[in-house]
Amino acid sequence: MKTGGVVAMLGLAAVVAGPVLAQKTAPQGWLLQEQVMSGINDLTLAWYAPGSGDVLAAFNCQKGYSDVVFTAYTDRPKAGTKAAKLALKNGMQHVVMEAISGDMHGRYSVGGITSFQSELVDLLKGPFTILVDGVEVGRFSTTTAQKEFDRIIAACPPRAARN
Repeated sequence: MKTGGVVAMLGLAAVVAGPVLAQKTAPQGWLLQEQVMSGINDLTLAWYAPGSGDVLAAFNCQKGYSDVVFTAYTDRPKAGTKAAKLALKNGMQHVVMEAISGDMHGRYSVGGITSFQSELVDLLKGPFTILVDGVEVGRFSTTTAQKEFDRIIAACPPRAARN
């Protein structure tokens, strides 16, 4: 699973960077991108920082498949340490993933693989916090992009929910 996660995270970086580099103005806020490659519909819902257009958080999945890669871009940890846990939290609700971390295009990223189970779907109906090894690295709101969240969640349902 770790190898697949690293490959997925590298793919996510390419998917997110490609269309953005072609734009004249930096995007900001949540942006859903869909890309069809060799018959596979790849969806990426990323949050772009106002001003810089840097991606700070992103969900990536392939339509019809349950695995969802969540990636957060954050400050580099102290030398010799690696992130172990990545969590999304909204009040008492939380989803914890084993962290996969490393450098991507000169930025440090922490990612994990999960699925849009009911716990994550409920958590994404409001503001959420990203935690790396229990330390808050970002806060985000889904209210301005609920349609985009609904679209990616419907496209990549958990195994039990697929027809």
